[in-house]
Amino acid sequence: MALDSDSVVLLGAGASAEAGIPTTFAMTQRLVESINKRVQIEPLLSALHFVCGALLAYDAASGKNPFTGLDVERVFAAVELLAERNVLQVTPFVASWHPAVDALDTTKARVANFDRQLSEALALPDSFNRAGLLIKDLIDSETGTNTNGKVYAELAEAMIRELRTLVATTPKASDYLRLLVEAGEQPGGLTIATLNYDVSIEGVADSAGMPCSTGIDEWIENGRWRWPDEGVRLLKLHGSIDWVWGVVRQNPAMLPQRELAVTRNPEREQRQPAVVFGQRGKLRAEGPFLGLLAEFETLLGRAKHLIVIGYSFRDDHVNEVITRWVNENDARRIIAIDPGWPESTFPYGIRDDFRWTLEQSLIPRSHEPEAFPPRLEIRREDCSQALIRLVSEPEQAAS
Repeated sequence: MALDSDSVVLLGAGASAEAGIPTTFAMTQRLVESINKRVQIEPLLSALHFVCGALLAYDAASGKNPFTGLDVERVFAAVELLAERNVLQVTPFVASWHPAVDALDTTKARVANFDRQLSEALALPDSFNRAGLLIKDLIDSETGTNTNGKVYAELAEAMIRELRTLVATTPKASDYLRLLVEAGEQPGGLTIATLNYDVSIEGVADSAGMPCSTGIDEWIENGRWRWPDEGVRLLKLHGSIDWVWGVVRQNPAMLPQRELAVTRNPEREQRQPAVVFGQRGKLRAEGPFLGLLAEFETLLGRAKHLIVIGYSFRDDHVNEVITRWVNENDARRIIAIDPGWPESTFPYGIRDDFRWTLEQSLIPRSHEPEAFPPRLEIRREDCSQALIRLVSEPEQAAS
């Protein structure tokens, strides 16, 4: 059977789409709408609109279709770069930025309509912090201080906070994942690695009475990972909306370190979620992320099958782990479940797509079908349909 202790399941954004969580392109529009509605602080809104508009204009000028939308992680990466633009290695070679970049990032821009901004800030949940920042900016404006990246840094923080709303779901909406969670009942349990931030798997497991461990509580306690032999082992490789960053603490004879905690009410939490977001810095040193990647490689190394659901293979560090796993044993197989997997040949210009590499390397050519048994099976179906097949057709799934 494919969903057994000899298999590891890897979930991407597509696995949560049926629960109502937007995928990367749809999430950009939802994120802009959410920030427009909830943040309501200038010039953060203007900066976000500028970044999205500039990226769309660049795509159009490059011959790409701008109406396909923007990848939310690409938008976030651009915001991060603008926040750090004065310390980037390439900065000495940039004669000038787009005039709007600096215009939106001055204290004078930040304190425009100060009375209205202060009134709006006081009505928000973290009113004390927001009001304090506005007052500081007013003082900086009068003294001529320039923020140089602060607007974009605050925009990045606002985007991360809004993730909580965008990826919120309910066990009922995620009930199609029950078949996956119930596979943890088998001897040896089931390992699931996910690149998503939502708590869909945990919610479904709780409603089904299935033990589900993310390992994070013990990691917070002693910096070690320990996984149960039964139930679901859930590795949240890019973090979770219920993981939050705390303050930086330093004990005697110890180095300073930022605390990590688990919140029981993510939607009301004011602390920053501990997630890896954006196209930059996916392999983050701070926190549990390097350790989680190592645990994923260790647990995957014990498996014969990798079942990939809704992942578009765009994270190099994850792809490298998969590459090593495939090359260590030619009996290992991948089942890729993705309704958006390109049909037949890939369009010209995207042959650097790792999916193309998988097809070319793991599926024998039509003119040499006996060269080696196929090691990659592509299923262009939704997650719910695929899970039904995996459970009802175990022999085919495992072959």
